Amino acid sequence: MRAVGLSFAKIASIKDLARKTLDGVVPPSEILHTLGDDEIVERITQVRGIGRWTVEMMLMSRLGRPDVLPIDDFGVRNGFRLAYGLRGMPTPRALAEFGARWAPLSLGGGVVPVARGGPASRGQTTRAGHADPRSRS
Repeated sequence: MRAVGLSFAKIASIKDLARKTLDGVVPPSEILHTLGDDEIVERITQVRGIGRWTVEMMLMSRLGRPDVLPIDDFGVRNGFRLAYGLRGMPTPRALAEFGARWAPLSLGGGVVPVARGGPASRGQTTRAGHADPRSRS
């Protein structure tokens, strides 16, 4: 693997991924699709070199779960700050609480994404009862 340009760290990560796949920590695709987001994150982040952000991107792009909100991602947090005119960067917790209003609702067996809140909802609270983050700026 070094001969094709992989670093020692990448080789160690690939070997750990293979080992954890064989041990069942990383489940096969057919099982992966049946697991919840949190369980997938918990299991796959046990692999050397794979963090929460990587798994969240996989959840969205490979598993088709568009309702994942990567609250630790700087770009997402900064985009939220800019979109809602906040002076400071929102904390991951504040973003998660606000983002709960965007979670899809299950209707008749299908999942329908519903935007709750937004620019027209100034002063509203989240489902958890927390104030709209724009009012904290």
